[in-house]
Amino acid sequence: LAHTLAGLPRVEVSPSDSNMLWLRTERPASEVFHELLARGILVRSFAERGGRLRHQLRVTVGTPEENDAFLSALVQVT
Repeated sequence: LAHTLAGLPRVEVSPSDSNMLWLRTERPASEVFHELLARGILVRSFAERGGRLRHQLRVTVGTPEENDAFLSALVQVT
């Protein structure tokens, strides 16, 4: 999942050894969060805390099918 995300435009993924990834998006994280949610994809946004978190989302790695659904939705909204 991290490798695929790293190849997407307008998204940066931080290195991780856990089952969660931090993404930086060009668009405000709150906007991306709500658009993903409208497509049935739940991620974590800390945008309301401001600062560097304004553009950060936390994503939990799921099953291959869940990851594919997330990637498809993310491409549509970023």
